[in-house]
Amino acid sequence: MNYKFGGFWDVNASWYYFQRLSDPDNFYFAYILRNYRELIKTEAFFQQTNQQVASASLSYRNAITAFFNTLSYIFVERQMNLTYSTQLQENSSLIVTAMEIPNTSQTHNLKFRSNKYIHALKSSLSLNTTFMLNNGKTLVNNELFDAVTIQFSLSPEIYYQTTSWLNFNYKLHYNVMNSYISGTLRNQIQMNRHFLTINLFPSNRHMLNVNIEYFRYENIGYNFVDMMYSYSFPKSKFKLEARWNNILNSNDFLTQYNYQFTVLTTTQNLRPAQILLSLRFSF
Repeated sequence: MNYKFGGFWDVNASWYYFQRLSDPDNFYFAYILRNYRELIKTEAFFQQTNQQVASASLSYRNAITAFFNTLSYIFVERQMNLTYSTQLQENSSLIVTAMEIPNTSQTHNLKFRSNKYIHALKSSLSLNTTFMLNNGKTLVNNELFDAVTIQFSLSPEIYYQTTSWLNFNYKLHYNVMNSYISGTLRNQIQMNRHFLTINLFPSNRHMLNVNIEYFRYENIGYNFVDMMYSYSFPKSKFKLEARWNNILNSNDFLTQYNYQFTVLTTTQNLRPAQILLSLRFSF
């Protein structure tokens, strides 16, 4: 359903329901090593999923004032004939087994996006927020309990063109993830990430780009800086690019995920600082 009114407002709503049987190739009567930390065995004959999805959104789009906003909500209810039992091992590995126990989960997702261009300042302001709540039954170490995962993110961003030859973009990504077991808070992740991009155009054929990222984890600051310079040859389709990656010679890059009963921290070992030269040709 779609309804427009007032010239700038737009309302959308939808609902659908479907049933799905999983691929027979996904059933294993012996343990399969899915990745470096997960063994899985699915002995059930099939997995049946009944799912309904309801969504609604309200938008305001005014091209005259360059002001755009969208508020949306999505509700998902999933009913499955299987429940996956997880056995946590001392070495942090997981053994996952499918059991024929009905399981129902629900997900609520609320998003708001806003963008405004300010002509007098030659800048653009935007804001993205997300709230998500997921609840259902979880079977861990032969114990069945109610699990709730709540995630909230806030991302303000500004683009500012100072002159015709210089602009920058700054973005803050604030993220909080909480997981509850039987109403008790068990895990929490909170992280702020800062992103800064600077673009410099000394002339029509020259361009300098600098990307900076910063965040803190367990009271340790992580900084990442990359730089790229490009030059377009006159009367030619060739372009020369020089990249200086990992200028600060950072060693590690971290990402975190919060699941119903575990917190997973992934560490990527980065290459040392390096300079790359490339010559590009466009047809």
